[in-house]
Amino acid sequence: MSTRENHKLADNGFAVLHPVMAQFIKNEMKKKYGNAWWSKIKEYLYDSKNPIPDSGTEDFLMNSLDRENCIKALTKGWRDVFSSAIMHPGNEKGCIVLIRELMSVRIALAHETLNDISLHDAERALDTMMLVCDELRPNETKKIKVFYDAAREKSIKNKDIKEEDVEYIYTVQDSADYKSKEGTPNLFNLIGTEWVTPTGLSRKITLGKDTKAYPVYRISLDQCYYNDQNDRISTWIAKYKAEHGDDSLKKLFEDQELYNGVIEKFIEDSNPEALRRTKNNIEAVDQREPGVVLSDGRIVDGNRRFTCLRKLQEEKETPYFFEAVILGNDFENDKKQIKKLELALQHGEEKKVDYDLIDYAIGTYNDIVKTGLLTVEEYSESANESQADIKKRITIAEIITEFLAYVKLPEHYHVARELQIYSLFEEMLAPLNSLKSAEDKATLKMIAFNNVLMKASIDQRKFIRDIKQIIKTGKYENYFARKKEINKEIHALFDDYEVSAKEDLDEFAENNEDIAEEMRKALSEALEALRRIELKVKPIENIKKCVSLVREIDKNLLSTLSEQEKEALLSEIDNLAGELDSLKVELG
Repeated sequence: MSTRENHKLADNGFAVLHPVMAQFIKNEMKKKYGNAWWSKIKEYLYDSKNPIPDSGTEDFLMNSLDRENCIKALTKGWRDVFSSAIMHPGNEKGCIVLIRELMSVRIALAHETLNDISLHDAERALDTMMLVCDELRPNETKKIKVFYDAAREKSIKNKDIKEEDVEYIYTVQDSADYKSKEGTPNLFNLIGTEWVTPTGLSRKITLGKDTKAYPVYRISLDQCYYNDQNDRISTWIAKYKAEHGDDSLKKLFEDQELYNGVIEKFIEDSNPEALRRTKNNIEAVDQREPGVVLSDGRIVDGNRRFTCLRKLQEEKETPYFFEAVILGNDFENDKKQIKKLELALQHGEEKKVDYDLIDYAIGTYNDIVKTGLLTVEEYSESANESQADIKKRITIAEIITEFLAYVKLPEHYHVARELQIYSLFEEMLAPLNSLKSAEDKATLKMIAFNNVLMKASIDQRKFIRDIKQIIKTGKYENYFARKKEINKEIHALFDDYEVSAKEDLDEFAENNEDIAEEMRKALSEALEALRRIELKVKPIENIKKCVSLVREIDKNLLSTLSEQEKEALLSEIDNLAGELDSLKVELG
């Protein structure tokens, strides 16, 4: 039978917090309502499952508030009474979220009668209790911390992590190895200040083959900045540079808040729905998954969480903090190491990320081909991904790059994202690889590029699958020749057409719908010709199948047939012979 050690640790913490909550409720209610304070409490708890006394001494009434009713009373009276009385003005929203979380803790402790709660749940519950106690009666927090420390020590042992491997750094003196270059911000030097405070939590991170637990800190949002090497926003950054110049982000970084504001918009636009879900979750239950920042404040994991916290801070007009591990300055000035770290965190720890496929492909292409920052082997090792998958993604990115040059918008990768052409070019790889000559390969690309340019097919994947079917039969010469003729018509108009944005491409397609219709007709005719060919060869294929089936008959079995079975077989042979004779007559 379980000793329920974790349950006991959490319950002991609650035993400390419970009277703190009750005393806080009584004091603040009396300040607000005087002698009528208990009547107001009864209004708050009208739906309580537990009996509420009508009268008694103040101490008796206060002591009658059990854990559940304390949490309910704080929640019901938060806005009118309690929010203005906490120790840290500005943290009202965060505090009520934690108080609501205590209800889940209370329920878990009340219903775990036989089995112990998990160590993780106990540790998190005690952390929540300490944070609430800090706001209501800080001098009592140390009593809860005793139980939290016991849970933390047990957690470290259970994870097979030696305590000396947990790199807790709480003071400037402890951070001697992390001194930054002169003039460079260093978060380690801010530990213990209002900008960076330890949480007591840790996060395990694997760098290379080395796994360690690193301490998590609460970091003021104005001490952090976005990572411009983030693949999630690679096409957005490309768009910004195309519109403002290659060194525009570098210049923008001279004002960190302005820089953060621009990148924040990229993060939001890249996946608004995912951002909304994350923001709602953080608002309801606080940030649960710590991020990772470098000691200069660069975020290498947690850009979306950081964005949500920035938005909440702006909306609520109250300080929010980013919970994150801080890694030393051996990464700060090395783009290659930063990229390898990002890949390891985003992809190498069995974590799937919801990147737009084009962003992901272009990010990989930039890192390996364009800048040469990483080799395929280095990327594979850092991202825990096969080299074959990486090479395929690069090939698709190269085709996307070729397409953008074709439509006179070189490296405007945001246009490729807006057109959503990744799946088209991914499907095109198989027929492209099946073609033998370089000329045929170039023609297939031209056909696909023109199809996007002219908006000839809405369903681009169906379009390329139809092309694949035509190529598979080997009867694609006439179709390719027709498409070359149409290509001349397109470029007679497009070569002198000025293009500076996607809107120009849209206008060109709209003004030349007749050519798009001609392209659709050419494909339809090619597919119809293919169907006619298939219909012609169908009789031959059927006869071949029939002959093959007859040859498969085991003649040794014929002697074992009964007279009735033999008659039935001969009847079917006559039917078959009759059908064959009929075909011979038709063939003349």
